[in-house]
Parts: sequence; C-alpha cells; structure tokens
Amino acid sequence: FFEHFVAIVDAINTLDGTLVQSFALGHLEASPTMSYDGNTLYVGATNGDLYAYNLNSLTQKWWTPLPDGVKGFVWEDWTTPGRLYMATTAGDVRCLQDNGGSGSACTGWTVSNVAGASTPLPMDTVLYVGGSDGKVHQLRLSDGVDEKQFTVGSGAFAVGDVSTETLSEIFVPTTEGKLYKLPLPLP
Repeated sequence: FFEHFVAIVDAINTLDGTLVQSFALGHLEASPTMSYDGNTLYVGATNGDLYAYNLNSLTQKWWTPLPDGVKGFVWEDWTTPGRLYMATTAGDVRCLQDNGGSGSACTGWTVSNVAGASTPLPMDTVLYVGGSDGKVHQLRLSDGVDEKQFTVGSGAFAVGDVSTETLSEIFVPTTEGKLYKLPLPLP
C-alpha cells in the first residue's frame, strides 16, 4: 500500500505489479498504518475522516469523522489491540478504539490539546508529542492526561515528530533545525 497526493490508496500485487484495489479517501498527510496483527489498515485524512480497512478482503471495516484533520500517522497501542492514538490539525491528541465495526472514543480518555501537536509516539505507559510551544508533552496512555512537559532547547521553536531508537531516549527535532536527544524518563 502507498499513497498518492491525489488522495488514492492503492493495493498493488507484489508479484506482478498489477492494481488489485484502489480507495479514494481525501487528502492524506502520512502513510497508512497497518495494525500489529496485520489484518487492518488505518488511514487518517486531513479532512478528519479516519478509515479502517480489512487487509484480507480489501474492504472498508468502518469510517468515522473526527472534528479536525488527522495529522501524521495513526499509532496502535501494542498492548491493547485496536486502541489507536493520533494528533489532529487542531492540536488535539485523541484515542479511539477499533471495535471491529466502528471506531469510538476510548473510555476514560481525556482529549489533550497540545498547540501544534506533532505525530504522537506511544511508549510503555506514556505517549510523547511535540508542540509548537517548544515542549515535548508526556501524556498518560491510560487517560490522556498531560502529566509532564519538557522545554526543548530555548523553547522558542516548535518541536516536531518524536522518535526513539532504544526506548531509553527520544529524539526531537525543532524548527530551529536542531535535533535533540532526551533521556527517559524526561528530566
């Protein structure tokens, strides 16, 4: 699977390169994300639509509208199948549960607003997300509470998508053009 800027997700036969199925979904900012069990493809559109596709039958499982566009990747929680985390263009960090036939808000989850939220990175019991406020925000996976913030560099530059290599640190880029390595847990 891959995406076009013309908002089509194509399923291609890897043996001969032929088109198997095509889905027109609206403008996409990031690549689709496959579930950990390999059975579902999650696609977030910038208009706020979130789609789930069955990869075995290449059919749509469900679709749900969100108040704002999905920004970046949709992450599935590796400890809770179907529990999805995402940021929106309005800065909301959301949790949805794939119930097989629908996507619904996670029980007990507070929608956290992080100005200019980057694509979130779930790790262990927390989720890290960069913000335009020059900080990395640490949200609890259990309820979405923004429990800790760390100012990156001078704090004058927006923080981009968070990544990790060993799970003992995170790497955070800023619009200043610098990449910072922060030890975990956050200071």
